[in-house]
Amino acid sequence: MLDLFRPSPDQIKILLVDDMLVNAQLLAELLQGEDYKTVIATSGQEALDKVLSEKPNLVLLDVMMPDIDGFEVCRRIKSSPATLFLPVVLVTALSAREHRIRGAEAGADEFITKPPDEQELLSRIRSLTRIQYLHNALEAWNRELKEELEERSRQLEDATEDLQKLLKEKVRFKPELVPAPTLSPQAPSALPSIPSQPAIPGVSSSAVDQQATRDFKRRLMSRLSDSLEGRTDLSRTPEMVSSISQRLAAIYEASGLRLPDQVRQQLFREIVDDIVGYGPIEPLLADPTVTEVMVTSPHLVFIEQKGRLSKTTIQFDDDDHALRIIDRIIRPLGRRVDRRFPMVDARLPDGSRVNAIIPPCALDGPSITIRKFSKEKLTVDDLIEFGSLTAEMASFLEACVRSRMNVVVSGGTGSGKTTLLNVLSSFIPVEERIVTIEDSAELQLHQEHVVRLEARPADVDGSGEVSIRQLVTNWLRLRPDRVVVGEVRGGEALDMLQAMNTGHDGSLTTVHANSPRDTIARLETLVLMAGMELPLKVVRSQIASAIDLIVQQARLRDGSRKVIGITEVQGMEGDVVVLSDIFMFKETGMQNDRVVGELLPTGIRPKFTETLEVHGYNLSADIFMTRAQQEQVGNSRRR
Repeated sequence: MLDLFRPSPDQIKILLVDDMLVNAQLLAELLQGEDYKTVIATSGQEALDKVLSEKPNLVLLDVMMPDIDGFEVCRRIKSSPATLFLPVVLVTALSAREHRIRGAEAGADEFITKPPDEQELLSRIRSLTRIQYLHNALEAWNRELKEELEERSRQLEDATEDLQKLLKEKVRFKPELVPAPTLSPQAPSALPSIPSQPAIPGVSSSAVDQQATRDFKRRLMSRLSDSLEGRTDLSRTPEMVSSISQRLAAIYEASGLRLPDQVRQQLFREIVDDIVGYGPIEPLLADPTVTEVMVTSPHLVFIEQKGRLSKTTIQFDDDDHALRIIDRIIRPLGRRVDRRFPMVDARLPDGSRVNAIIPPCALDGPSITIRKFSKEKLTVDDLIEFGSLTAEMASFLEACVRSRMNVVVSGGTGSGKTTLLNVLSSFIPVEERIVTIEDSAELQLHQEHVVRLEARPADVDGSGEVSIRQLVTNWLRLRPDRVVVGEVRGGEALDMLQAMNTGHDGSLTTVHANSPRDTIARLETLVLMAGMELPLKVVRSQIASAIDLIVQQARLRDGSRKVIGITEVQGMEGDVVVLSDIFMFKETGMQNDRVVGELLPTGIRPKFTETLEVHGYNLSADIFMTRAQQEQVGNSRRR
């Protein structure tokens, strides 16, 4: 039996944090003489690392340290749920009132001055560790009580089921099940076929009560989770799916309840998806025709197919069910989401981008958006076949990329900017060294000599973040021939423009904007976000001299994605950046729910045509002529 009120010193580990090693060693000698275990850290970051690795029972923390001071270390310790109740004693050579106030605000449990009185120090250590020891013991008792209550509840459920079997000759159900979503024929089955069981005579799958089935599903899930307790390899492999299916079938047999085959198969599939998959949305992620999954709320799920949004019949059971699936998605990625951090953005192992937001920020319940990563690499020929651009436009863009023009792809969310950027990147010669920089890796370059960089979000304690701007600043050290930035959305725009203006031409990037003129305004705003107070005319001059071409991409109202304009940045006239449209999309109407229109030249040749010719690209003048100009030239030749 543990002495809960007076834990012995040899059961206590104390972390001593002081940037002066000799001070920490003196304290360690004192405490070790009292049989306490000690660990030493000489910086704030080392202290945070050892709090997690050594799991001390108390922290003696020096206030004045050069990198992260004691107040900030204390605040981070107290802001993490895992270390919230870890006692922290701040130690300082000053007894200033403001230090005590800052210590209290950071969450410190005690505050003592250097050099500490030996008896006072030991007394406070005994007091604080006794409180923490009691807290840990109470938590252990609560866990034991919770487990016992759950076991009693299971026993009560089993007894209730047995009693119902005695009172009823057979089970009767009434309302209909929510029909399963219609999936593509190519979508793989989420679960191997399970041998059929005899159906209840006279009871069809359309006569099964939805609520009763959900309750039965919860009981099966509870039993299955108990049998899998301690398993850490719950990945969606054929072996694991088979193992879980066999366990589930055994639990189902032992329950004594018999469901119609169709209902049982669907129930088993849902349970396996919850255990080793992504729950109700697993079939949608497995369907290759679904490009985006949007969980607006637990009972409202939309998908994008062929560029169009549609509502599905898929639902989560409740908010807790959706939260469990979100946790299953992001936990293997080393991310977390809770009420303190209600938003998370991450990339799945297959490259799909996932964003989740939960209450209190999400008012209607947990929301999930998954933009699936296309395994198929589209080529310029595919875009021509889809009608996204013409062969003449493709030839022009290829000549621009190979001639080291700086190109910005502009468009709204979901307009296909990344796909177009991928195709433009394919024109870069294979012998050139390419550096790609992305917030979330999506580019699929076919070249071999590619350095792929991805930004990194901050850890739970707020450290470890690597921003797009840091990567853009670092690219110059990698000796790139070309740089492809997935998207500029902050102060990195200034660094990129400066690099383009100092000999690093041939760069490609994307920007969120609805027109070429909006692109210029957007770049101006992003440059100002860098924190440098530059005059607007200087900013515009940087943009005009760095950017050669803006390719405008759009998602039309029928769901199709097209290049709706190619615009040259010609320079400056006064304080205005001069733009010249080279190709434009002219919409003529709707036919069979499809947008009808043409991608046409404007009749204006770009000023950099001579640069293209220097690089060996002598494009025909007809590419840039309007039909009227072509007819005029044709008539002149006939004369």
